[in-house]
Amino acid sequence: MGCCTTVLHLSEDNARIILLAFFAVLYMLAGAVLFQFLESEVELKMSRDYWNMYYSFRNDCRKLLNGNFDDNNYTIEIYMDRVHRLLYAYGNASSAGVINKRRRWDFAGSFHFVGTIVSTIGESTFSYYPGS
Repeated sequence: MGCCTTVLHLSEDNARIILLAFFAVLYMLAGAVLFQFLESEVELKMSRDYWNMYYSFRNDCRKLLNGNFDDNNYTIEIYMDRVHRLLYAYGNASSAGVINKRRRWDFAGSFHFVGTIVSTIGESTFSYYPGS
């Protein structure tokens, strides 16, 4: 450690802290890339599924309102069932944050998640528990 600390005018303790911080940030960056890779496809699929359902419903509504719907068995009960399924899908997609919002699992969101996880590791080890 003598060479680097002499050139940068750092004490050995400061050099260790800087090295530890560097590897902690590198670890967090790798974790963010991993979480983004694992979770972004699920988020994109959920968004695609919702929008496909929405556009299908919208097109069927246009056909029904224009009177050129092919299926004569399309009753109000079936229509209301589709409305309920669309509202349910909207609620799920909205609570998951995939509608009209920034993606949760972009790099910034993944890095924030990793930072939260890393900062809470060991909390139970260092926390004080009364009576123990």
